[in-house]
Amino acid sequence: MPSITEARVVTAPKEDYQNYQTDVLGTLDHLEKTYGSDYDFVNIPFENGASRYVILNAEYVDAVLQTKQKSFVKSEAFNFFKPLLGEGLLTSEGEKHKRDRRIIQPSFHMKSLADYADTMVSNTLTLMKQWEDRAERDISKEMMNLTLNIITQTMFGTNIDPNKIEEVDEAFTNFSRVISKAYRGITDIEDFKRQVSDSIRKLNDAVSPIIKERRESGTQEHDDLLAALFRAKDEESGVGMTDQEIYEHVMTFFLAGHETTSNALSWTWHLLSENPDSEEKFHAEIAAVLGNRPPTLEDFNKLTYTKAIIQESMRIFPPAYQSGRQASTDVEMGGYHFKKGDTFLISQYILHRSNRYFKEPFMFLPERFEQGILKDVPKFAYFPFGGGSRICIGNHFAMMEAVLVLAAIGQHYQLRTIGDVQPEPMITLKPNQLLMKLTKRM
Repeated sequence: MPSITEARVVTAPKEDYQNYQTDVLGTLDHLEKTYGSDYDFVNIPFENGASRYVILNAEYVDAVLQTKQKSFVKSEAFNFFKPLLGEGLLTSEGEKHKRDRRIIQPSFHMKSLADYADTMVSNTLTLMKQWEDRAERDISKEMMNLTLNIITQTMFGTNIDPNKIEEVDEAFTNFSRVISKAYRGITDIEDFKRQVSDSIRKLNDAVSPIIKERRESGTQEHDDLLAALFRAKDEESGVGMTDQEIYEHVMTFFLAGHETTSNALSWTWHLLSENPDSEEKFHAEIAAVLGNRPPTLEDFNKLTYTKAIIQESMRIFPPAYQSGRQASTDVEMGGYHFKKGDTFLISQYILHRSNRYFKEPFMFLPERFEQGILKDVPKFAYFPFGGGSRICIGNHFAMMEAVLVLAAIGQHYQLRTIGDVQPEPMITLKPNQLLMKLTKRM
């Protein structure tokens, strides 16, 4: 592998990138296939003189997100989220981001995670009570409902109004689709404002009552994220968070806390359906570790193949499949000088599927994680939860949730995909549909 001191940059012809607006994943696949073996960056020049650099080498993702992170800020595309998320943890920068992360971090410590495991499993068992043998279900929606209930109970100590779940799903899906189009420059500004406002109104109707109920009932008997937000005080001024700040954090976790895990689980069920050998090993591990009882926190570290299945699923279909950074100053990487204002596309979808790091990258092989592939590749060849100081704060929560949910359902049902399934690249990488047939196992 070339040294970090030998950056190889190629300027792509316009036609190599012109389909990005209408075919995001096809364009990313094309750039990796065409340039991934020989170059570290693909330079996409803009008419204003600035450039977008698509990163093809994990070593330079490391530089942008970690070793030289002070030279970068989140790209302007993140401003599209602010009408909904304000200055929440996903969108904030600098000292505010550091302060808020310190406040929120304890909710994701191992002691707290231990308390969440039972909630994850009990919600999964409740979901399966609604299922019937040989029924057909939209598993993408089923996993969305499940993870939404889990995040509201564990982080906010309440349940979302069941009558609003469908509306929340539709509102967030629409918001995600509109934001994705805006990022690619293919939406009318007035239509953008109208659709975003409509989505925000519907989501606000679901989230605001959670905050109102807690404020009215008090926080003394609670020990969750929402209580931490209410109790938080600025170290210097002693001033607490405003209702608006609390709302922004609740909305961020309400949405980000369930969407990516829901997608990871959905893609995993589809991949298991398509790979019966892996599914057979999955069922064998469940039987050996769990027998007939539901999974618990103590089983998490024993379910090694189940965890590998989730990891491999997120390699092939990373829910968070791309993000952007912008150079806040002139910066040098690998002997190449980048200008202030240049933007960088960091894509898990590209790196996770790169021949440079993974043999047979399009094959579903959970065994590669069981055999320690992460010790053999650079840190940012596989980074489903991002990295650096902005690594997903809920990464351990999400992995534990995915493993326990997968095991709990896998004990009782075998799922088979019906029809064609294609990835839909919005804010996250979702299945366009995922109708599956449920067959009882026990």
